[in-house]
Amino acid sequence: MQGKLDFKSALRERVALLSGLDEGAIRQCLAERVVPNPGAATLVRTMRVGGATTLLVSGGFVSFAEPISRMIGFNRYRANTLLFDGRQLSGKVEDPIVDAETKKVALVEAREELGLDRDDVLAIGDGANDRLMVEEAGLGIAYRAKPALGDVADAKLDHHGLDALLWVQGIRRSDWVKG
Repeated sequence: MQGKLDFKSALRERVALLSGLDEGAIRQCLAERVVPNPGAATLVRTMRVGGATTLLVSGGFVSFAEPISRMIGFNRYRANTLLFDGRQLSGKVEDPIVDAETKKVALVEAREELGLDRDDVLAIGDGANDRLMVEEAGLGIAYRAKPALGDVADAKLDHHGLDALLWVQGIRRSDWVKG
């Protein structure tokens, strides 16, 4: 959507197209197509061992974010919830929708809950919907991102896995927790 469409409306329109799809299709998609980004598990696990709290905030769906969050090792996650009619998708998504503002608010809430300063927070995103969150962080990273995010991020990571961000933090490879 590249930041040019209203995210909430566009998401509702796309979810409506899924009406009647059996819930098994989600499990199949998760098994066959959803893969964590390279280095994500190593980044998250190493940071957690070092005392960081990690949060996955996605404009996608809980059906995918929850198992990926668990697989990688995030402390918590927030994403959109697809609604079902029995075992089939209803074509609707539960409110509130996780959009750019929600992502920023999730970062601010976590930062305040943990008593952190802005400079103590790292946020990573890949699209226009991550702009506000990335701008709110002390260090905002555009990971293999769309131009709209790259324009506002503090740094871009285009050619390495997410574990390269451990180098940025001064963490030696021998201290990395492999994912």
